[in-house]
Amino acid sequence: MNRLANETSPYLLQHADNPVDWHPWGDAAFAEARERDVSVLLSVGYASCHWCHVMAHESFENADIARLLNEHFVPIKLDREERPDVDKVYMAYVQAMTGHGGWPLSVWLTPDLKPFYGGTYFPPSDRSGRAGFPTILQAIARGWRDEREKLVAESERVLGALRDHQASSAAPVEGDLATAAGTAFEQGFSHYFESFDPTHAGFGGAPKFPRAANLDFLFRVAALQGVGSEMGAEAVRLATTTLRAMARGGIHDHVGGGFHRYAVDEAWFVPHFEKMLYDQAQIAANALEACQATGDERFAWLARDIFDYVARDLTS
Repeated sequence: MNRLANETSPYLLQHADNPVDWHPWGDAAFAEARERDVSVLLSVGYASCHWCHVMAHESFENADIARLLNEHFVPIKLDREERPDVDKVYMAYVQAMTGHGGWPLSVWLTPDLKPFYGGTYFPPSDRSGRAGFPTILQAIARGWRDEREKLVAESERVLGALRDHQASSAAPVEGDLATAAGTAFEQGFSHYFESFDPTHAGFGGAPKFPRAANLDFLFRVAALQGVGSEMGAEAVRLATTTLRAMARGGIHDHVGGGFHRYAVDEAWFVPHFEKMLYDQAQIAANALEACQATGDERFAWLARDIFDYVARDLTS
């Protein structure tokens, strides 16, 4: 058992018997990195995360990969549900660097906790032109030993870009609030209108997530503009067409009720078999708003389907 055996987080306890010498997030781990003069691998996830379990079985239970980690890094395991504040900081970095994010979140840090490289899931070996986790670990260890100043410079570059972005997106002065809000409102609607999939509904390509907040926004547009207005009617069409496609597709559990987390294809057909409580809550709210906006009782049926599933299977 490693240090995580003394933790209370279900996610950390899942890794307590790994051969990786995991540390919990804290001063002791940071001090060891400074003393050994090595970088930190921060691995962030949560107990019900599918790909976190995959990477754990493939890499963190592998003795050879564990030796690489233990020799060249101070490995830290973090539960995003315990420390969302820490997760948010390093997720922002990885999204800025790679253009996407998710869990497991893998970030390499200097001993003073500045990120210089990151990603999400890494496979246990090189495949399809993509570097595997051992290859990444060896490359970063060499870089830290031989070209550390370049890694630190990259860290400072990305952090500077994040600071600039934060400064440029600061709240407008009070007199400009109405103008800024109106512009954001129109740009938000235009974004969803232009990214709508006219063939399969939803926004963008595969994989397709429910993105309940997108539909929330569209129903808000309809409520503010009026469902009979041109913009309001179009907002309702985008949202309800997406809900109907989701209800027909494999992302919807037609036997057990409720919705899976996302579809791996663009047609909502093949689900990723994982159900999240927050998805049920948000999609049910979408369905109720769709019923209110259209009077179509099928959306009320969809909400009841979700509530029946939650009451039966997710409630104690």
